[in-house]
Amino acid sequence: MVFFRAADEGVVEAQAIMGTWYSQGKGVPQNYAEAMKWFRRAADQDNSEAQLNLGILYESGPRRQTRLRRRAEMVSRSRDPQSGRSPRCASPLYTAKAAVRPKT
Repeated sequence: MVFFRAADEGVVEAQAIMGTWYSQGKGVPQNYAEAMKWFRRAADQDNSEAQLNLGILYESGPRRQTRLRRRAEMVSRSRDPQSGRSPRCASPLYTAKAAVRPKT
């Protein structure tokens, strides 16, 4: 297809369209990894639509709970062993732990 070739050749608009197609499953099987790949390529060329869509996939796409859990684990591991406190720069991220707290 023309869009596939253009995207492979670095045409930023084609890359953004490919990302959209893969994220929505339009004309191709839905594949978030492929969508992120194409959005990332377009975003690296300063395409604002691709940057927005990539951010949306990172925020609400599949495996969101896994990413939040990993982020919370990293912040938890960053605690100072003496005081038990997380570094000040990490404190806003620590709130992610509450989002993934297991139900009892």
